[in-house]
Amino acid sequence: MESTLQHPESKPSGTAKPVPITVAYGDGIGPEIMEATLSILKAAGARLEIDQIEIGEKVYLSGNTSGINKDTWD
Repeated sequence: MESTLQHPESKPSGTAKPVPITVAYGDGIGPEIMEATLSILKAAGARLEIDQIEIGEKVYLSGNTSGINKDTWD
């Protein structure tokens, strides 16, 4: 049995709206991985509207033991 996948070609539109995404760099290798990921997405032509949030050790050390602020969830 033979099966083929067909993918319609998509071409970027000059009027495409940026896609809103939330970015959490976090700790450890998180910042390096996130920078590499965003770099790849931008190189591929992704139009992104980035909302950066703080998570991890910095938030934990500020007194929030969950590592993420309550208002960040909103």
